Amino acid sequence: SGGSKGGTSHRSGSKRVATRKCKAEDCITSSHQGLGREHSESSRWVDRAEGMDNVIADARDMLSHRLDSSLISLQSHVAEVQLLQEELQTLRAELADLCQEQQQQQQQQQQ
Repeated sequence: SGGSKGGTSHRSGSKRVATRKCKAEDCITSSHQGLGREHSESSRWVDRAEGMDNVIADARDMLSHRLDSSLISLQSHVAEVQLLQEELQTLRAELADLCQEQQQQQQQQQQ
């Protein structure tokens, strides 16, 4: 009778081992699936980040180009203003000369 008890416990022990093994395999499979999902999610985030990097680089290039063209435009406006200032000084000098001539003529006419 002792042998049959031992056999029964051996069988139930191997059932427990088989059950644990199945649970462990299920757990491993589930972990692998979870890791696969995490990996694909991570890959999507990496792709999004790379896409954003490209968008940022494009925006930076566009802003840099606009800034360069704005700077060139501003420099040409500054040059125009300088020319206009010089022209204005010349006109003021000519106007002062004309005013002086006119005063001299009036003084001569009064004499």
